[in-house]
Amino acid sequence: IAIEGDYAYYATAIYEVYGESDPSNSDTVTVGPPAPSCAAPQNLMAETLGNDVSLSWDAPEGGASWFGHNNGTMWTSIGGGDYPAQFSVAARFGQEALADYNGMSLTKVRFVHWEELASYQVAVWTAEPGGSPVLVDTSDWMSGTDIPHSTWIEVELDENITIDWTQELWFGYHVDTPSGWPAMCDDGPPVAGYGDLLAWPTGTEFLSYASLPFNWLLDGFADYAE
Repeated sequence: IAIEGDYAYYATAIYEVYGESDPSNSDTVTVGPPAPSCAAPQNLMAETLGNDVSLSWDAPEGGASWFGHNNGTMWTSIGGGDYPAQFSVAARFGQEALADYNGMSLTKVRFVHWEELASYQVAVWTAEPGGSPVLVDTSDWMSGTDIPHSTWIEVELDENITIDWTQELWFGYHVDTPSGWPAMCDDGPPVAGYGDLLAWPTGTEFLSYASLPFNWLLDGFADYAE
């Protein structure tokens, strides 16, 4: 279904002797904006036993996957240089970006860092469209000495976050560092206002800076809800 609106579904049976039966009870599905673009299930099969019909299918193409705004290139890193700093970075996803993942769960976040002396804490926020992010989950703090730099670090969330395309989803991490350049970026161009958000210091408003034409090396993993 690619058009918004209400859709009613029901089933009928066709018999060799009696022809088509009356419709069954119906169920209505409402497709709201933005209309989804979904791949169809694969290998749909039906088995009958009397008046009972059992359906089985394989998951559609795509499915559980990583998603983000960066291009994967480890290009540069951001920090306070010779000075201590506490700041947060985030990637933001609006309704259209979440359409393919609606109803799934955010189960993991991965990122790349560059400073062993820093500490890192993964964070997840949600927001009304165009609204301010509200913190909904954080990981334990991780020492940079315990997690390799210049490689993707995967962090499983304590609780899965349901992806609801009527809300924005944000994820990123907090940084507490005595010095250095902890937060790694790609080589751009930035997805301005979405892939490049920075709160300096932590707790202030997330902003997009023209002087930082990059995207954070940040991805989320969408999986099927259990």
